[in-house]
Amino acid sequence: MTKDEALKEALYLIEAFENGADAEDYYMDICRFKEALEQPVVKDSLTAQKQWQGLSGDEIGEAQPPIDVKMSMDEFMDTFARAIEAKLKELNTK
Repeated sequence: MTKDEALKEALYLIEAFENGADAEDYYMDICRFKEALEQPVVKDSLTAQKQWQGLSGDEIGEAQPPIDVKMSMDEFMDTFARAIEAKLKELNTK
């Protein structure tokens, strides 16, 4: 059961309780939910997602291009943005 599936199931149980679900049905739903949570998580390589990696302040500083008085602000920002993009891509596509 994924985290999202568990959250959806928990919400379903809360709503069922609030709507006065039959006690026996509610109990059976809770038992089914507990059993599902006890099952080992199987990670499918197609659906498993890697935790996103951001940049530290130092890494952002390293990406900053040198100041060039001949470079327009647009050129500077474009160069800086592309350097940050490249660093993020490098970190998150390994």
